[in-house]
Amino acid sequence: QKKNNNRMEFWYEKLGLELADKIVSITSFNDEQIRLLSEGLKPCKRILDLGIGFGNLAKILIERGKTVYGSDISEKSLEYAKKKIGKNITEKLFLIKGDMRNLEYDQEFDGVSCVSNLAFPESELDNIVPGVYRALQNNGYFAITGIESSKEKIMEEIFTNDIQKALQEGKFSLTPEEIKKIGEVAHLLKQYQHKDSSQKIIAPLIKNNFKIERFEHFLQDSCYFILAQK
Repeated sequence: QKKNNNRMEFWYEKLGLELADKIVSITSFNDEQIRLLSEGLKPCKRILDLGIGFGNLAKILIERGKTVYGSDISEKSLEYAKKKIGKNITEKLFLIKGDMRNLEYDQEFDGVSCVSNLAFPESELDNIVPGVYRALQNNGYFAITGIESSKEKIMEEIFTNDIQKALQEGKFSLTPEEIKKIGEVAHLLKQYQHKDSSQKIIAPLIKNNFKIERFEHFLQDSCYFILAQK
């Protein structure tokens, strides 16, 4: 199996799923991207969630009546998402251990989502995007969020401010060990080679006959949302 060299998966692995989710879940970044993705996928009923991660988006989609097929290369992520989403709504959740670079679906979904999880080299995006296109039914939607690497510092400042505010308001707490771990992982991420950008994603989408329905930035233009239609 291919080694997953995606930036977000790298972060989850180094930080640990519970700590990473604990931090991300209190940020405006998470709130806004989940809002945009769930809004874009509103017409869809059967959704393939690529890189289900913590299950935050999948949980919202299922609560809104969608059936979600959550795919992830990590068994730990699949188990974590299943636990987070809960037993009461798991009849709408199907978990798949798989690599988004090797999709083998044929018009099985009317929606595909990917939550800040496409920071791959161009050569690998050239495998992912055609696979998504094949997986979608005609007129199906591909909803994507990501981080503009050129504006990472802005995003990091917003992230830090959100965390500090949540700590001050007592919404969550961090142990000294967790604070140390966050610092170590943040340092490693600065050296991470695979960068993300909206234009890097839009190019293969257009090349593979997707129509860009919506494209917008959020969090002071540091992050992007793309809604493409087959």
